[in-house]
Amino acid sequence: MCPVTYSNESYSYKYLSSASFYSETITVSAPSYNGGGQGLEYSNPLNRHYWLAPLGESKRISKIKNGSNTCEVLFTATSDRQDLDDYNFNGIKPKLLNFIEVKYGNGASYCKRFNFAYKYFTDPSETSNTYGKRLQLDSLQERSCDDSQVIPAHKFDYEGITNPDGTTFLPNLLSKRIDHWGFYNGATGNDNLQALIPPTTIVNGSSSMPYGQADRESSETPMKYGVLKKITYPTKGHTEFEFEANTIEGNVYGSLRWSKKTGQ
Repeated sequence: MCPVTYSNESYSYKYLSSASFYSETITVSAPSYNGGGQGLEYSNPLNRHYWLAPLGESKRISKIKNGSNTCEVLFTATSDRQDLDDYNFNGIKPKLLNFIEVKYGNGASYCKRFNFAYKYFTDPSETSNTYGKRLQLDSLQERSCDDSQVIPAHKFDYEGITNPDGTTFLPNLLSKRIDHWGFYNGATGNDNLQALIPPTTIVNGSSSMPYGQADRESSETPMKYGVLKKITYPTKGHTEFEFEANTIEGNVYGSLRWSKKTGQ
């Protein structure tokens, strides 16, 4: 049995995410209509909204080959990603996968290539930052390595609205327009809030006080932004996908499920 060997290469990246921390406890007086003067303790989230930047050094596969060198698969990543920051652990920037080559026979007498084409989902409110972009697979095309034979591409379409520049909208990574489960809900009123706490009441014995004003309710239409909608095949046939939000007694709750697949 011929052994199979694998080769890899390293790269580094920084990926922003958002989180709130609640670590400060303060004492305030209850509203006068609840008696006033009674101490209430609650966690104060103001100015506790942070950006997290996990830093990673990862490996991506670059080659697979058999022991007799009659077959190898090459994974080529040369283009810089626009949605990830380089953290320079080793000077190699994050790359996207440009193509995969499959070679058979001595001297690679048979060779085919799969080319990947990309776009980016974008958020017009964050055009100058990497966290305003998300990588989007646009098409996959099979061809011979010498380009003498080319098969039309598989094309991919996604749910969402179109930005003025023609890109498909997807909220930036630090968007505060999210429901309880972290799905996008389009709630613009959350943008200037320090903490994403929904309307609630802090109760201490017979005293209470209102707190929070974030809209964390789920909304099905914006929740589906960025979901795969359609695959068009080289034969011009296609498959369309429909997703729907989970609902309980008519109320929308976070997460989507595949509901229908149609095609021709």
